[in-house]
Amino acid sequence: MDIQKIHLHGQRCLDDCLEDVEDEDVPKTEKRWSDASIWPDGTLPQEGDSIEVRADWDLILDIEETPILAMIEVNGILRFEDGTDRVLNTGLLFVRAG
Repeated sequence: MDIQKIHLHGQRCLDDCLEDVEDEDVPKTEKRWSDASIWPDGTLPQEGDSIEVRADWDLILDIEETPILAMIEVNGILRFEDGTDRVLNTGLLFVRAG
């Protein structure tokens, strides 16, 4: 198996720069990335798009490779389908509450 290094870049927050978020039990609905009907305008995310994994989603990345997205904001669950390698291309991955 060929393992690639992942380079993550972020910002360190010093002092009180983040607001508190209350825990909330949000039921999750399983969604599949390849299902165009879950995305705005009924089309799969395209290169340069910014997308959100909504708080009520359990999103399974079931395609081999995504286009290069501008940003992914994860407020729910984002997981990779088992069985083969998957590639998630994005300029910014923001895991807010997922």
